[in-house]
Amino acid sequence: MEKSVIKSHLILGFILFLFLNFQNAYPQDKYDLGLEKYSIINSAFKHSREQDIKIHKKTMPYETWMDEVWGEEFSNSHGVGFCLFENDQNLAKAFEDLRVSVKSLQVKKLSKKLIDDRFQIKRFTNSNNGLMLSEPIILGNYAFFFFRSKTNKSLYVSKINSDGIWDYECGVTIYGELH
Repeated sequence: MEKSVIKSHLILGFILFLFLNFQNAYPQDKYDLGLEKYSIINSAFKHSREQDIKIHKKTMPYETWMDEVWGEEFSNSHGVGFCLFENDQNLAKAFEDLRVSVKSLQVKKLSKKLIDDRFQIKRFTNSNNGLMLSEPIILGNYAFFFFRSKTNKSLYVSKINSDGIWDYECGVTIYGELH
């Protein structure tokens, strides 16, 4: 009798352990970007001539190449890449805050219902087939997201205008060609 009670407690404990682990893993695969972040992604490529933009079905987590934004090649007291601080000191502050925030990027699944029709959400194993995007990071009036493809690694910066619409502000091409 005592062995069956111990065995049932062990089984119950194991089931509870599995349940709690699946609960913690599930939110990373959920559509939890929020409408504002989808708005940022949807507005990002509005001036692109491409009609169909293939993007990976999940966002990128933090990757070490993202830290290159603050390296000597891209960053100085006047700005970062094509992002100049002279006109807006809030941008300089946002870049400093981004340095810490970028480390907490996680993988999140993109929703076909919330992404613009010109984006084709695909599953691919490397960046040869399309764009990999990070989750947008909103800091004050600015939003930042990283993206990479076979030929490019970049940071895209948007600023919210007085109408509440996210517009391109500037960018940093870390690797690749400027267009």
